[in-house]
Amino acid sequence: VSVMTKTSNHADYRVRRSDDKAGASTGRGAVADFLQLLARASHQFHTYPPTSPLCTDAIATCHAAFMAMELEEPLTLRIGKRELLVQDDAIGRGTVIEQQLWRPLHRARVASVEIKPDVTLRDWSQFCPIVANSIRPSRQSPSVAEQLLEAGVGAIVARMTPRPEMFDVGAPPAAMRVVVDRERVRQASIPV
Repeated sequence: VSVMTKTSNHADYRVRRSDDKAGASTGRGAVADFLQLLARASHQFHTYPPTSPLCTDAIATCHAAFMAMELEEPLTLRIGKRELLVQDDAIGRGTVIEQQLWRPLHRARVASVEIKPDVTLRDWSQFCPIVANSIRPSRQSPSVAEQLLEAGVGAIVARMTPRPEMFDVGAPPAAMRVVVDRERVRQASIPV
């Protein structure tokens, strides 16, 4: 007789910290726990369809953890070199937070994410699939900020890093190069 190990009614969303990893989530309490739940919710959307009870349960747990923090100001997550930064505290290196939140947001060129205190379950259910789909972004797909706006999410704001573009302006005409070279020589001979 085979028995399913976990059903939606008995889903385990407890936050476990690994004590053997340096900087996993020590000293940051509720914010680290919330980010871990958000990362797991994002992973659920990567693995299961959005209508799955596993996805809806993960979103509800994530939302409850965020509301339990009772924030009065928006929570700002900055995308660091290898981890998320919350008030200059690095959180998530070497954990599910790095894999399921930092990595897709970094690849999608997100600089920071601001989460307002009045965020709703609908906002989370739109945000998590966008993050899950950002694991392999393309240049043709809209940015995370544009996707959030299109989905009508106003309580979660993504700020993007600029995407530099190169333009071929061609070489200046020969007469212009002569003038520029003379001016450079003249400026170099002026004493400082």
